[in-house]
Amino acid sequence: MNQTALTSYIDRLTDFQKERLIKEIMDFIEFNDVVQSTHYSICPYCGVEEPKIIRKGFLNGKQRVQCQQCNHKFVHTLGKLRVDSHQSEASWSTVILDTLNAVSLLDTAAKINCSADTVFHMRHKFLLCLQTQLIQDSQSLEGIIEMDKTYVSDGAGAKGIKRITRRKARRHGESAKKRGLSKEKLCIFMGSNRLGAEIAHCVNRAKPTSQEVIDVFGSVIKEKSLFINDGLFSNYDLIKQKQLPSMVVSDHHEYTKVIHLNTVNNMHSGFKQLYRHYRGVSTKYLNRYLALYIFMRRFIGMDDQEKLMVFLHRTKDSILSFTKLEVKTRNLLLI
Repeated sequence: MNQTALTSYIDRLTDFQKERLIKEIMDFIEFNDVVQSTHYSICPYCGVEEPKIIRKGFLNGKQRVQCQQCNHKFVHTLGKLRVDSHQSEASWSTVILDTLNAVSLLDTAAKINCSADTVFHMRHKFLLCLQTQLIQDSQSLEGIIEMDKTYVSDGAGAKGIKRITRRKARRHGESAKKRGLSKEKLCIFMGSNRLGAEIAHCVNRAKPTSQEVIDVFGSVIKEKSLFINDGLFSNYDLIKQKQLPSMVVSDHHEYTKVIHLNTVNNMHSGFKQLYRHYRGVSTKYLNRYLALYIFMRRFIGMDDQEKLMVFLHRTKDSILSFTKLEVKTRNLLLI
């Protein structure tokens, strides 16, 4: 399409449509500037903050740069999610958005014309990036805090689970063989405050112990916050340690406009819906999908371009790159 034809099409738009188009174009330009930027807040080699980086030609089609402090040369994707990847920026954008939108692995593989194995490793590099970002953020809960737990069946795809529990393999999405609470159920802790901070983490099977509750919430809950819970006995050590005034609401009939567990109950139902959509996930990767769920809630109401921009701005000053070996071994839930 030549410039004259493009101009004629634009002239036929209304003022509102022109403003919308200009905003979209500026968003794309900003996105490209961030992707192509060679700015590093920390040198991945010498660790100097705000180093002077200069361009130094190209290597295998990627921009090469040089740190003036240590004189190391490296491609500008070093320390980024795309390092050592043969896939284009467009393919990575598709994988990131499809992961955030819960699109299936095979559908994403068809979009970018790659094998499902390649997309699997790309997706889990992204999930590991989200999980690491949550750990680095060191989120804290204060004020009025809701905390509750929920259970999902363990994933048959987790290597080692069948050898440990001696149970027959279960198809994805199939119900547990034992009734009630058993070792086939994974306990997921979820917490939230009224300011929008949220935590979701799994550390155990079946009923949690007092120490497991402290392991999840001990470092994130501020002292003397109002702690709303369902009266689980394992919570009392945490309440005593943090000097928390607590309110027990074991039934929805006890809810008021302020004292309730509606937020975490909504988190429970949302994650279980996602879990059913995936037909279950491998147990060892469960905390990665919980991190994905937290970010999906943060991105509610955003369009795809906004999601990409928020993710890029959050990670541009971090060194977040993972090898295939790290994808297979790092931050796994081995219970």
